[in-house]
Amino acid sequence: MEFRPLPSERKMSIRQIEDSFLLKIKQADFHYIANFEGYLGPSSALEIGFAMACGVPSFSVEQIKLDEPNDLWLKKITGKIKIAAPKEVKRLFTETWEEWKAALDLGTLEL
Repeated sequence: MEFRPLPSERKMSIRQIEDSFLLKIKQADFHYIANFEGYLGPSSALEIGFAMACGVPSFSVEQIKLDEPNDLWLKKITGKIKIAAPKEVKRLFTETWEEWKAALDLGTLEL
């Protein structure tokens, strides 16, 4: 498969593009996988592992189908991914943020 950068990435090396993307995952509130028909490629598997290492929860469009059912590591991590539509993920994080904000405003949340 040929690597195809986005127009804004054309002057960047593949390494710079990947480093930039992983930094965005690390800074994110959640990681969302658009795995239509359950497909999970090697890049997505790397992203999921990185997100987990950073404590960033992952969500996916569909249940992940494993090409290698004997891959115990992949089976373990994909079992921790919640399946949710984009609207559901947005609702979950919006409600959570509103709860945190209210607790901060009331001084009941300890940081």
